[in-house]
Amino acid sequence: MSLEIRVVALCDDVRAEISGKHTLVGLYGDKVNVPSKPAVMQMKLFFNLGLTGEGSEIEIEVTFNRTNIHKASIPKGFSLFNATIPLAIFMIDDRPLIVRVREAGQEWGDSIKWDYNFEENAVELPEEQAASIRDQVKNMPNDVVKLFERQG
Repeated sequence: MSLEIRVVALCDDVRAEISGKHTLVGLYGDKVNVPSKPAVMQMKLFFNLGLTGEGSEIEIEVTFNRTNIHKASIPKGFSLFNATIPLAIFMIDDRPLIVRVREAGQEWGDSIKWDYNFEENAVELPEEQAASIRDQVKNMPNDVVKLFERQG
């Protein structure tokens, strides 16, 4: 099987259009600026993959803070595959979001990999915005907060 990676994009939103197109909103590069940490961000990963020939399924793995936050498999038989993965990311430090794509059975070390780094920018947040972020973290389910505190 031959895997053609056409698009892998981290963005704020993906809109599927009636015409079959996809609109990517708020596209990020490999560095994502956040106002301060901790921070909670809602993001989406968009994939456009081309698959040709016989072979095994394709696996996608998304890891953040040393924890797998999403795994997906694309079964055999697709020649073109579009996928959008919604992500809610709670950032407490500078660890990257890692996205990997491989053929099933291949070692993850041989996979195609993207790293997205979250960096605190120098912009000072207004107190009401900072308070809003603190409230979001405070109101997260305890098991989610504990998971990220344990990983930190």
